[in-house]
Amino acid sequence: MYVFWRLLLAHLIAEFPLQFDVIYRLKIMKTTGIWLHSFIFFLVATVLLIPWWSEWQFWVFLFFLFISHYVLDKFKINLSRKYQVDNLGIFVGDQLAHIGLLSLVLLIDLDETFRLNLPPSLNSISFLYQDNQIVLILIGYLFASFGGAFLVYYLEKMFFPSRNERGFLTTAEKYYTIFGGLLITTFAWLKGYFFLIIPLVPISQWYLFSLRKSERDQGPTIFALITNAVVATSVGILLRFIPGTIT
Repeated sequence: MYVFWRLLLAHLIAEFPLQFDVIYRLKIMKTTGIWLHSFIFFLVATVLLIPWWSEWQFWVFLFFLFISHYVLDKFKINLSRKYQVDNLGIFVGDQLAHIGLLSLVLLIDLDETFRLNLPPSLNSISFLYQDNQIVLILIGYLFASFGGAFLVYYLEKMFFPSRNERGFLTTAEKYYTIFGGLLITTFAWLKGYFFLIIPLVPISQWYLFSLRKSERDQGPTIFALITNAVVATSVGILLRFIPGTIT
């Protein structure tokens, strides 16, 4: 699973924090945007899997993922454009398809004992680079923040049809939700009385958004804030079960 977890991390990084608004708009307008997005995934995966650079099977599979990433995103965009639909089913289906293709690496005979070999003076970097605990924590945080923001957005559209009139996730709404997810995940992960702070996050978000007057900066509903808190709390609790060190 060592390679799979890093491919999944590369996917989440390329799909969310590195898919800037300008790249997303370019994806919608031109195929070059989809190629660029797919290449970002390819580049991140390459950096996260340096020990396998000498393996030809690795490069063949990574090139396959690069092409399939383009095909899946192109299909999703064409489907949304043809039927004028952008809902939870398409979002989840797209993500499951990507992850399903990533999981095919488990069928490839790659030596998972490879590790990054750096000079002794850089042992700390080697440890951080190849520790699965850190990779799984990053996956959890990306899901709880960026992934959670989009998941909540689509759930909100499903249960509150009036939200479909905007047809997009506003910048303010997205980053407030992401930041809230990061905080809640951390409070849920830490032991002690930090758990009691969790309700203050959606309450403060609701208050801050209530001060906004611009329709474009309309914030998430109470339903969205609570759902986001539930998702982030669940991820934070799951992080507690990650062993201290996984190599």
